[in-house]
Amino acid sequence: VLNVENGGYFPTTLKAPAGKDLTLNLVTDQTYSCARDFVIPALDYYELLPDTGVVKVNIPAQEKGSELFFTCSMGMYTGQIVFE
Repeated sequence: VLNVENGGYFPTTLKAPAGKDLTLNLVTDQTYSCARDFVIPALDYYELLPDTGVVKVNIPAQEKGSELFFTCSMGMYTGQIVFE
């Protein structure tokens, strides 16, 4: 679960198992900042999230030790998923 808040993404670092597809739940609750513009550049993924709700993002299996970075559209808020 990734909480998408007006002040960014929490937690900023997520850990996930390598070699398995991942479903990431993005949770918003009265979020009105640019954090709603969720981008994973390496996957060419972009989604405008609802101000309140849950959006599921399907992430294909990644190699052990790899990292996927995510950001808002403006680059103000960032985070990463580390695959172990």
